[in-house]
Amino acid sequence: MAAALLPASTAFGGDDDRTTGSVSWALQLQRYLQTNLSGDPALLAQRKALVDALQTDPASAQAWDQFLGNEEGIAASNGIGGDKGKRAALSHLYQRAIELVPRSRAQRTEAYMRLWIGHARHQW
Repeated sequence: MAAALLPASTAFGGDDDRTTGSVSWALQLQRYLQTNLSGDPALLAQRKALVDALQTDPASAQAWDQFLGNEEGIAASNGIGGDKGKRAALSHLYQRAIELVPRSRAQRTEAYMRLWIGHARHQW
């Protein structure tokens, strides 16, 4: 199911694929989606729309903020917000988000500030 959300051509690079560390953001996102599946069709449709926005502009603070906020909401509603594995995966995605979003482009937006706050929150 997650494979339909993020095509392999996106996950394994192209000329515009930005990498952080040894794993590209798209591959890390794909792995996250594969390990955090949802059977709810409404959640899948919403998640797909948010992933599509990330694919369109991975340097968008707004896209990352919406996706990560949605994922945290899902985790909280399912009672797995305290799950260490889930928290670690979200922490890594917050890290990728703040690396990918250029500070000069978004530093004065609320979405960018929420990314930094989310990243900091997951460090504890």
